[in-house]
Amino acid sequence: QSYFGSSGSTSLRQAAEHYESAVTLDSAFARAWSRLGMVRASMYVNVTPSVANAEAAQDAAERSLRQGPDLPEAHLAMGNYYSLVRADFPKAIEVYTRGLAKAPAHTELLGALGLAEQGLGRVDDALAHMRQGLELDPRSLLYARRLIRLLTYTRNYQEAAALVARARAQAPKDPGVALYDAWLRLARGDLNGARAVARAIPQDADEPFMMSFFAFDGSTAGLLTEDQKQLAMRLQPSQFGGNRGAWGLGLAYVAKMLGDERRTRAYADSAMPQLERALRENPDEPNNQVSI
Repeated sequence: QSYFGSSGSTSLRQAAEHYESAVTLDSAFARAWSRLGMVRASMYVNVTPSVANAEAAQDAAERSLRQGPDLPEAHLAMGNYYSLVRADFPKAIEVYTRGLAKAPAHTELLGALGLAEQGLGRVDDALAHMRQGLELDPRSLLYARRLIRLLTYTRNYQEAAALVARARAQAPKDPGVALYDAWLRLARGDLNGARAVARAIPQDADEPFMMSFFAFDGSTAGLLTEDQKQLAMRLQPSQFGGNRGAWGLGLAYVAKMLGDERRTRAYADSAMPQLERALRENPDEPNNQVSI
């Protein structure tokens, strides 16, 4: 996940800036604190697993709960801190459940609860809560993607395929839906179908963003054409929120697929300083250990 940066990283940083401005203007704005906590937790898992992002996520979530103890979003932010940053799924489930006691139809809490249950291997509970969330918010691509992924992992292929078809009709240019469509086809043994999905990126889509989804995932990178791999090689650090570690490691991987040993080494060398710094700052973070 951390390499699916592109414009998503930029959006997260911009959102953090806006929410920080909001709580600066009104330090008692509990909902803004909750959203800031969620954004910081997302930045930790999707952009940079740094101590700064972890501490900011915790601080904002705690402030939100103090300001609005009955606010469902405050529980969502606190639960996301435990789930995304600490990987403490039992504690996250406890917090999400308290929030749902106050707002039983809160779709974000239901979706987050499902993810935490998935993290503990409680697949039936996770599927039930994800389905409930999507039923309450049927146009949510986020909930659709999460459910497609879990359905694919659990070999519920028919239900996953129906959900893919609905999501792709709703948003044909969404890179996440396309990626999970390709994953589903691979899981079903449909290699030609998976290749067709990867190679049918709309001409007017944000192609670099799409490439960052496909090219930096081991299971789907091999589906791309040589032209698409070359397009991925033109991605810039700014499309990864300035994270040169993720950018360099991703491009080294694509260069390796292209058989370009010189660029593979060059990009890996470019990534190493930031990856080493991340490991020093947060040695217990699994993503950092894998990256090195």
